[in-house]
Amino acid sequence: MVKKTVLFLIFISAILYASGGSEITPHKKIKVDVIEPSGLAFSDREDCFLTVSDEDSCVYKLNRKGKVIGKIKIDGYDLEGIAADADGNIYVVDEAYSEVISVDAEGNEFSRFPINIGNSRNKGPEGICIDKDEKLIYVVNEKNPGLILVYDFYGNKKNEYIPGLASDYSSIFYHSESGMFYILSDEESSVYIWHPLSGLSEKYKIKVNNPEGIVVGNNMEVYIISDKEQKLYVFKPLTKVVK
Repeated sequence: MVKKTVLFLIFISAILYASGGSEITPHKKIKVDVIEPSGLAFSDREDCFLTVSDEDSCVYKLNRKGKVIGKIKIDGYDLEGIAADADGNIYVVDEAYSEVISVDAEGNEFSRFPINIGNSRNKGPEGICIDKDEKLIYVVNEKNPGLILVYDFYGNKKNEYIPGLASDYSSIFYHSESGMFYILSDEESSVYIWHPLSGLSEKYKIKVNNPEGIVVGNNMEVYIISDKEQKLYVFKPLTKVVK
């Protein structure tokens, strides 16, 4: 969970958090051929983006132009978040049933486990990410309470955190090279870079309507998907990692 090597973050933005967070604008917008895309991941194995739609409980594979190149039906009801591991296995969050569902790259289910929070529907688990090195799953709950729950791959709860960053959370991404989490807020249209031990590092305001998923690429570009607009927004690197 805590990286063994010491990593330093050099922030590009000159506007500090005291001003309420730097406002950043995308340098590219890509139309996505999915109705109400919710959640975002990238599959290194298949070199494609992954998103889910709560309209039909399906995982969609997207190329870099936003075109659908594959589709997997999931036995769920209200899919909200998605992640992928190095083997191409896919992990999704079902908000209605408060479950994490795991399938392989072909869509064969091999695991599911409950997320016991006890809150009402539509304020439940919204995002998911994987720490591939430590073999941990992180699930972010939207609100009431807004928290991050940590599980191993067998569904055993290992920890939980109350980040206290925003009024709601819509997505979470773990950046293994820096050991930092990128957390997205829909209501506040913001990205937070956060660590469980050191807390908040930086906040960025974004002009994205209904942001529902976030991924940081190998080149440190940040990808954010909009549910209502059905678009993938691409931002230049927010941070530079120096080992």
